[in-house]
Amino acid sequence: TDGTIAAEYPTYSLIDGGYTEVTSAAFNLGKMQADCRMGKFDCTGGLRLMISCHMKGTSLPVLFRHPGIEPGQPSLLAGYVGAAFPGNLAPMPTIFDAQFSELENWTVYVPAAENGGNASRYWTGYLTTVSNSWYNVVGGERVQVALFEANQIEVATDATPKPDTNLIIELVGKMVQQAFGDTTKSQVEEYAATNELQEKNLRQAFMQPDLADFLSG
Repeated sequence: TDGTIAAEYPTYSLIDGGYTEVTSAAFNLGKMQADCRMGKFDCTGGLRLMISCHMKGTSLPVLFRHPGIEPGQPSLLAGYVGAAFPGNLAPMPTIFDAQFSELENWTVYVPAAENGGNASRYWTGYLTTVSNSWYNVVGGERVQVALFEANQIEVATDATPKPDTNLIIELVGKMVQQAFGDTTKSQVEEYAATNELQEKNLRQAFMQPDLADFLSG
């Protein structure tokens, strides 16, 4: 984003989308650990992982321990996250040896009054990894983590084109929109105002000591 062709440090990215989102976080951590073990990069300063999700308490908890469910164990809980039709059996992408409910001292960066009644928040700190062979994650390593929950509940998470003149495509489109809560509005209409709000407040948040420390490594 700064216009450079090559980065000085390796960057690992994840994509948004419920279960895809959190499994990408798990796969990225496993890949970072593997690259460090192979000596591809100097990892003496430790690993950092930034994870952003949409809704409070929806995606992030499955990255943490759940009583009675082992890391990587096929679970309906894992498959429920981000699924329009619950009931998918999927391996738990557990990578942190703690429970999500144990995280304290979240910081609000967009007040609830400005965010449809649900505050945007973030958490920073150190977490210990747990072994999960599904994602090649090695346990017992302390990782510096930054977690974000935008909580933009009033904003659609997906956008689909407006109904086509073809009757079948139109019917399928309507089914998808009803199941996933998709919007047919343009990018500007649906997301511009909230994206600008997120950008403005995140710029301020990243100037705070905790996030500045996270970015500086």
